[in-house]
Amino acid sequence: MSEAMYRGVAFPWHCDSMGHVATRFYTQWFDEASYHFMASMGGSQKDLEPKGLGWADVKSTIEYRHELCSGDLFIVESRFQRLGSKSLASLHELKLLDGTLIASQEVTTVQFDLKARKAVPVEENIREKISKALDAVEA
Repeated sequence: MSEAMYRGVAFPWHCDSMGHVATRFYTQWFDEASYHFMASMGGSQKDLEPKGLGWADVKSTIEYRHELCSGDLFIVESRFQRLGSKSLASLHELKLLDGTLIASQEVTTVQFDLKARKAVPVEENIREKISKALDAVEA
């Protein structure tokens, strides 16, 4: 799978005093989408925790294009951009159902040894799946 999708809805309690979704909820939805995305590659926390591994985001950039308001249905589409020895880069795009891009997040994530508290090489089985996903995007 080269792309994963997360679905959501903006509720009134997600909105700030100006009537549009507050920034903190974009961050929450991108984070939730990333859990689904990593699980699609065999990298869920349930898979990694028994091995003492996890993921740590080390860089994140969010760009806002349009407002999201209460009642809006949205999807977050995720895909890989790069794979290094210990890190990967992914792009998450939050869109309305008609395809309008609302916001995007570029994130760099490392595979993380939970005990040593440091980055470690991405597990081979996950590396293979991400490599295949990147190859599919380039094809």
